Amino acid sequence: MQLKYELIENHFEEVTQMTTRTEQARLPDGSWLIRTVMYTPYLITADVSCVPAAGSSKKNRKKRKKKGKRRYERGTLFDPIG
Repeated sequence: MQLKYELIENHFEEVTQMTTRTEQARLPDGSWLIRTVMYTPYLITADVSCVPAAGSSKKNRKKRKKKGKRRYERGTLFDPIG
């Protein structure tokens, strides 16, 4: 799957010689993928986050049949479980 990223922010800091680039892409299910890359003279780091679409988890969730609930017997000091 090919994602089309849109540039949100591109910042260069002259004192530290660091460049920060933040991009976002829309996923087919409606959520957003946000990618932040930081370039320094010595290191490149990346962070990718997924932001789900609002309300999509409840809308697309299939109803699952509940299996029989387990019943736990509770006993007291005077009525031990036998």
